[in-house]
Amino acid sequence: MKKLKRFLVVIAVLLCLCQPDCAYAASAALELQCLEEEIYKEEQFEVELLVTTDVTLGDFEGYLMYDDSVIEYVTGPSCITGGGGMLKIADIGADKTNTPRNYVLRFRAVNQGKAEISFYDTPMVYAYE
Repeated sequence: MKKLKRFLVVIAVLLCLCQPDCAYAASAALELQCLEEEIYKEEQFEVELLVTTDVTLGDFEGYLMYDDSVIEYVTGPSCITGGGGMLKIADIGADKTNTPRNYVLRFRAVNQGKAEISFYDTPMVYAYE
């Protein structure tokens, strides 16, 4: 019986290795940063999103949330859409690159207060292959 169990485990592992759709893990780092510490009402400011990976970077998808009672989205790359507190980043079909991908988003302070910009759910970073 022990030999049969070992054989079945080996078969399961071999089947996974032969499947063309098996997923392989790679690492990615996402960094959001704003260089300004204080922003006054009606001022515009930039937030930078940097995506780095240990493989050739392919597509990137994610959602950013922010408090639209304090800041509003003004502009950014064409792959970013939305407003009203939620932005969708859908950088699909991007060129093959081995360098980090950098997105610069421009916001405007509409009221006094503290605003946090964060990812909603888990962003997806895909290897080019």
